[in-house]
Amino acid sequence: MHVAESLPEGQRTRINHTCGNGRTMTVSHDDVGYSARCFRCNIGGSKAHGMRRLSDIDFQLLRCADDDYKQQSAVALPTDYTQKIPSRYAAWFYRAGVFHDTAVLHGFGWSESMARVILPVYEGIDLVYIQARAVHTWRKPKYLNQCGAGKEGIMWKGVHSDTVKSTLQSTVYITEDILSALRLYLCGYNAVSSLGTTLSDGQVGYLSRFKRFIFWYDGDTAGYTGSAKGMKKLGLLGKATRIITERDPKLYSNREIGSIITNHEKCSTQMLK
Repeated sequence: MHVAESLPEGQRTRINHTCGNGRTMTVSHDDVGYSARCFRCNIGGSKAHGMRRLSDIDFQLLRCADDDYKQQSAVALPTDYTQKIPSRYAAWFYRAGVFHDTAVLHGFGWSESMARVILPVYEGIDLVYIQARAVHTWRKPKYLNQCGAGKEGIMWKGVHSDTVKSTLQSTVYITEDILSALRLYLCGYNAVSSLGTTLSDGQVGYLSRFKRFIFWYDGDTAGYTGSAKGMKKLGLLGKATRIITERDPKLYSNREIGSIITNHEKCSTQMLK
């Protein structure tokens, strides 16, 4: 199911099956639901989307849950926070190539009362910031922050331990959202999330330990403007450039991420020449 739910509607893929070697199972996602069938042993099945009707959704209850969360004076996980994230909602990060075990390892959770994926940010063992991400396209805002969680110098940080002692000579990639930073980190790069398109002075202070800064914000107007302002702030501290793509970093495959970064490095080298 986690593979089927990660597919865009109208697509299918082939995966390995336990009956033997080879990608013999076809998994698909269509307008009816999800299905799988192994052409070698003929085992498979299907499941309807099971999406709720809009008339079944208590919008007022969701709005109240969002308001209560935003007004908390202290940074705290929702009372119903759980890391048992339902598969149909975990599909949001499955589509970005992050699967359940990895998400749990990095603290991702679920709040049923808010119907949002919970993305905590830790400094060591201390919880310092939380974002709650909507899983339905009609939910606004997409990302919800607690009023009591001032961003200041807080960032989601994916810095590899073998580069910590030599960060003055290293490169860091800066993304808008946590999931994009996590994807780059899993690909072997130092990556941080600025938790939005605005880079605060406190975040600039943290980033000053690096030598090169590469912004990879979303390819919309807000991302373009935010990265331009961020480059201006960091330009006095080192070399600041940006990658501009049609999609968020998290929506590219590992191979595509590597290719995009390699091309960016080549272009940067040619510009220096």
